[in-house]
Amino acid sequence: MKNIEILRKLNRLSPDVTEQVIGLWGEPGLFEYIHNLPRHLPPSDMEQLLELLSITEELRQAHLDEFPKIPCEPAPEEVEVRATEQFPLIDERFPHIGRRLIQTWGSYAFYMYVGTLFTDTRGGSRRGFPPEVLLAITKIVKVHEVAHPRLDPRRIDIWADVFHDRQKL
Repeated sequence: MKNIEILRKLNRLSPDVTEQVIGLWGEPGLFEYIHNLPRHLPPSDMEQLLELLSITEELRQAHLDEFPKIPCEPAPEEVEVRATEQFPLIDERFPHIGRRLIQTWGSYAFYMYVGTLFTDTRGGSRRGFPPEVLLAITKIVKVHEVAHPRLDPRRIDIWADVFHDRQKL
């Protein structure tokens, strides 16, 4: 595999996941596994999430480059987010945000990622979104809340884990 550098980045996050990716390399199932990486490796912080999303994009593209004839079927989450009324506007104006929404849709990472869109991490140089895009992002968050209510961070019962996992007691 030519893309050893991508695997090294992934290996820093999880050697087990890297093994899985190597085992699936050249197989159609790799795309689904890559798409679900934010679910396999729940990020501990925003920096790790952004690194993980970047790695998934690199892996997907490297696999497509090496095996162009293997079909890359869209994941159900991708179909779901693309079907929203708001997605086309966001994706057209900010394709990198569209890709990240697809990658995180249906996971806790969605809320982590969307949170980064509303904070300035560029030392005051961020211009902000045009009003129609800001409205579309806000609405797509609402759509996600309805489609995936168990993931809404405002509705999570912080004590539920404790009572179901004896090691946390």
